[in-house]
Amino acid sequence: MYPCPPSDFRHIDRTTNGVIGLGLPAAFVGLPLDRLADLSWVGEPLAAIYAGTGFWPVETETPAYDAEIQRVSGQVDEVPDPARRVVTVTPMVVNLTETEIQARRAARAAVPMTPLEFARRLTQAERLAIRASTDPVVVDFLWLLDRASEVRLDDPDTQAGVGHMVHVGLLPPERADAILTP
Repeated sequence: MYPCPPSDFRHIDRTTNGVIGLGLPAAFVGLPLDRLADLSWVGEPLAAIYAGTGFWPVETETPAYDAEIQRVSGQVDEVPDPARRVVTVTPMVVNLTETEIQARRAARAAVPMTPLEFARRLTQAERLAIRASTDPVVVDFLWLLDRASEVRLDDPDTQAGVGHMVHVGLLPPERADAILTP
């Protein structure tokens, strides 16, 4: 019936269009939205409490943010829209600290991926050059990958294999960083 649960309605002072309370009282549940939006129709004793007010539903808006360096906080910005008689609630975005960024990257590095997902981190030209290599360490790394059910970016074998490919000139250093960054 309502676009949000009754607990998500906001009590609005219609003079200032400011939020003055949370939740829809049980006595009003079931009333049409247009009646809730403007309570000028209520009689005594409710008029003493609700005169000049209304209850507007909440619309939640998800903000755009970069999950690599930001997160959604528990704080929200509430903006009443008198024309539509709704309150738009948008969680605030905060920048992560360098410690939080590193912790997220470490957590993602520990998440296993398939050998195919790992191989897709390489360009086709890189894959062809690596498969054509006769370097025994590269051949051994490919042998390990071929037998692996999963690959982790924080695994010492993965890091050593990619590092060796940089050492023998199959990958430039900046590509190794990109390949090993979750």
